[in-house]
Amino acid sequence: MNTWELEPGDQFERDIKRMAKRYPREVKQMYANLMDYLANLNQCDNPLLMAHFSYVHRETSGCHAITQQPLKSAAQTRLYIYAYAMDHLIHLICVGDKHSQQKDNEFCRQYVRNLK
Repeated sequence: MNTWELEPGDQFERDIKRMAKRYPREVKQMYANLMDYLANLNQCDNPLLMAHFSYVHRETSGCHAITQQPLKSAAQTRLYIYAYAMDHLIHLICVGDKHSQQKDNEFCRQYVRNLK
């Protein structure tokens, strides 16, 4: 079984810097959830099985959004990823909050189209 690796995109790099200033607790928790996602994905090797975690949401773009859960009294933030099974890469696409969700999903949809 191949090991999954993280592949940060340009938009992710810009977004994470901005979000870390506005929502430092939430970004820290999303990173912890991402590391848990990666560890579990390396065990099961099937991204479709990952949606059962409370911090993973399926988005309309076909991507997964990793949230800040279980953080209490936190802003709703999302780290959008796409697990590309052929290359065993987890693409870190972008990061946003509830207000940017629709725009983020459209960006993710276009990003995934460009992968294929």
